[in-house]
Parts: sequence; structure tokens; C-alpha cells
Amino acid sequence: MAFFPIGTLVGLFRIFAGMSPRLFAAPLIVGFTFPALVLVARSGRVEGAARAAVLVWFATTGGVMLSTAIPPPGAMFATLVFPLLAVMLVGPKWGTRAALVLALLACVAGVRWSSFEAAAPSAFEQRTFHLARVGSIALVILCALAYEASKDAMRRELEKARGVADAANRAKTRLLANVSHEIRTPMNGVLGSTELLLHTDIDDRQRELATAALHSGENLLGLLDDLLDFARIEEGRLSLKELAFDAEEVVGQVIGIYRPQAEAKGLEMRWDAGGQDIRVNGDSGRFQQIVSNLVSNAIKYTDSGSVAVRLDQSRGKGGVDLALSVEDTGHGIANTDEIFDRFERGAGVVHTTAGLGLGLAITRDLVQRMGGTISVESTRGVGSHFRVQIRLQASVIAVSTQQVGTTAGLRVLVAEDNRVNRLVVGRMLELLGCTVVMVEDGQAALEEFLASEPKFDVVLMDVRMPVLDGLETTRRIRTSEVGGRVPIVAITANATPADSDECLAAGMDEFLPKPISIAGLQRVLERWSA
Repeated sequence: MAFFPIGTLVGLFRIFAGMSPRLFAAPLIVGFTFPALVLVARSGRVEGAARAAVLVWFATTGGVMLSTAIPPPGAMFATLVFPLLAVMLVGPKWGTRAALVLALLACVAGVRWSSFEAAAPSAFEQRTFHLARVGSIALVILCALAYEASKDAMRRELEKARGVADAANRAKTRLLANVSHEIRTPMNGVLGSTELLLHTDIDDRQRELATAALHSGENLLGLLDDLLDFARIEEGRLSLKELAFDAEEVVGQVIGIYRPQAEAKGLEMRWDAGGQDIRVNGDSGRFQQIVSNLVSNAIKYTDSGSVAVRLDQSRGKGGVDLALSVEDTGHGIANTDEIFDRFERGAGVVHTTAGLGLGLAITRDLVQRMGGTISVESTRGVGSHFRVQIRLQASVIAVSTQQVGTTAGLRVLVAEDNRVNRLVVGRMLELLGCTVVMVEDGQAALEEFLASEPKFDVVLMDVRMPVLDGLETTRRIRTSEVGGRVPIVAITANATPADSDECLAAGMDEFLPKPISIAGLQRVLERWSA
């Protein structure tokens, strides 16, 4: 390949030196060949300047090379035939016509100088040759300019395609966010009503059916969360927070959430904290998601036996090493090499369990974003063992040890525009022993808050409401309240981290995305009633 540009440079040098055409014809022709082929390969089509370059290559290659090898009559014939053949191949455009004239001059000069070397050239022949020489230089420059133009065009096309792809990703994310909101709103009614039903006096068969409905709804919610996280990862918008948290407490909360599911399947749920209690800095929500994905998968794919979770913490150079282990006695994985790929669900589970195959892919992405590693060992029919290693910075700020209060007797203001959700949240609060005041929009919430005596203990605020939305209502409450600060908790179907940040910036104290569970609502109320 290096011969091509070298040939071009040598040919140009010999042209400027005014040496015999027989000496520089071969390297010059090779020099024409290289830019012409590059133009065609880079542009992917023969158009514009590329047409002219291809034409010149055909004409000069055929005319000059044959004129040095055959007698003058045959050389003249070759000089005419090859340019015509080139025109037939690339089309008689005005640009190629100009190139054809220059190519003919080059070929005629080549024929004359190669076939009649013994005769002294006439003044006309000398002028013709010099014109062909200048034309050849111009063609080389044209090839270089066309090559640069093709690169610029390709760069613009790539930027345009990248812009279209980015816009499509943003539109996809917005669509999923809107779909998430519209699904979470009715899902709050479905799951909340089902959970409330399980707290009533029903027989075993009814309880079995209600439990199945609740778990199915929770699975649907998990799929929706996976889609949203996948869209954020694809768009590069998934970010991590840096806050102090207790890793042992986070894992313990996950175990408490999933223990009833394990017991319902007759599984033994073992949890070992390793005896360490170290505060770290990191994203507790994403760490909880990692633990939840692994524990829920272990329960999902285990029909008998046990699920064992262990967390070891140790101080090392530069931080705290967290070693999470989740081991089950389930189905096992046939091909562990692909289990972390997107949309990979593992052999033997496609027709028996729900899922998109995104959970472990998202888990691996989160672990890697935290600077850690995840691995798995598995044997079909024996079980699987997942290990996560993450190093986080030790926290110099103590994790809050706020005392837990009680929900009994709390006065709670609920601002919710959806009738079904007002019913569900109201019944949950009554079940927890709260006194409830319901309003349908932000303006009514503001008026009720300012007129209430005594003050409310907690306000549950929806975000999307008519008349006055939850964000503006919160801002007005904060600017007008007198005395102590009343906790305001967002209860919304807008479940993204950006939504959470927006609510906190408006003056809310906590973010509780829908669907709301009784246990989740109880934890929030107990935290703010202490």
C-alpha cells in the first residue's frame, strides 16, 4: 500500500523536473490509481469529483500505458477508446468532460513523446505536453480536495445520524417516563386495593387468589422499572448519588421485603451480616437495587431448599470493601457466560417465569458504575452463587439514628386528584390509625393547611394535580407556614431520580413513588412522626 502514495510523489517530482514521459508514466498512473480508488471506497458511490478521478484513471492508464507499448496507430486508437469507455462507465457529466479533455491531452502527449522519441518535438507539441503536465497536477489536486470533501461529507452524515439517534433515545425515554406515570397511577389502585383486601377477613382460597394478583402486579411493576433503567443507561443519564448509608441496614431491609415471598414458597431464608457495621458513602438506592435483583431472582428460580445472603465489610486501603453473596438451591444456569447480557434469561426458564432479561444486565451495569465486579458460579439442578465486590469510601458522617415513632393518632393531609388513589391511601392510613383529611387539588391543600388547627403532622402530596400542582403548593406552604416545619412527602407516579430531585428542591422532605404499599407508607410516617 505504501507504493501508491510514494508513486504519486515520485510522479509529481518527475513532472516538475520536466523529465521524459516514458520515465514518469508508470508511477504517475499508479499515483492516479490510489486517490481514485480511495474516493470510490470512502464515498461508497461514483459521483461528482469521484467520477472525474475514475475517468482520468481509465483514460490515462489505458492511453499512456498502451501508447508506450504499441506502434503509433494502435496507440492513437487506445488513446481514443479508453476515455470513451470511461465516459460510458461513469456518465457524461460536465465535470467528467473537463477531465476527458485533460486526459486526452495527456494521452496525446504520451503517444507523441513515447512513439517518436527520435524526432524533435515541435513548439505545438511542447505546449501540448506542458498543458497536459499542468492538467495532471490539477487532477492530483482535485483528487486530494475531493478526498477531503468526502471526509467532511461523511463526518456531517455521521453527526447527523448521531443527532437523530440521540433524539430517538430522548424521545424513547420521555415515552417510557410518560407510560410509567400512566401505568403507575392505576397500578397504585390495583396493588393498594389488593393489599387492603388481604388485611380483611377472607377465606384461604380468596387469600390465595388475592396474593397471586398482588405478586403479579409487583412483577409488572418490576418490568416497568427495568425498562426505565435500561432507557436511562442507553441514553447515558443514569447517575449515582454520594450519600452516607449503612450497607447492612439496606440489605436487611431487602431481606425483610422478600422474606414473605420465600416463606410462601416454603424456602428457608438465611441472612448473615458478617458482624461488621461500617458506614459508607454511595448510592444506597442503587445498592439496594443490586441486592433486590439478586435476592428476587434467587427466590424466583428456587422451588425448594434455601436462599442464603451474606454481607462482609472490611476496611482496606482507600475505602471499604463490600462483599455481597447470594446463594440459592434453585434451577441453576446452563450458560453463565451470557447470563449478564441484555435480554438473556437463561436456558430452561423462558416458559416458567416472567421477565425481560434485563435485571442482571442492569445489575452488572450498576456494579461496574460503582467500580465493582460481579461473578456467578452455577450448576444445573444444584443452584447458583452470585458474588458482588464493591469498594466504597468510608463515611465520615454518621448515618442518622433518628428514633422511629408511631402512626397511631397522626393527623395526615392527603392531596390527590385521582379518586381511586384517594380511596386506597385513605384506607391505608385508617388501617395505620391515622386521622385523614382528603383534598383533590393543590389549591384546596394550601387552603386546608393554612386553616387547620391544630397543624397537620404530615402532608402527603401528589405532584400532578389540577388548579395548583404539588410542587407549587409545597413552595407556597413553605413560604407561609409559621412555627415548626411540617413534613411533606411526595406521593407521585413520576418515579425518576430527576423527579425526586425536583420534589426535594421544591421543599418536600421525602419522595414516595407509586404504587404505595402499606409497609412503605408506615415506614415513612414512623420516620417523620418521631
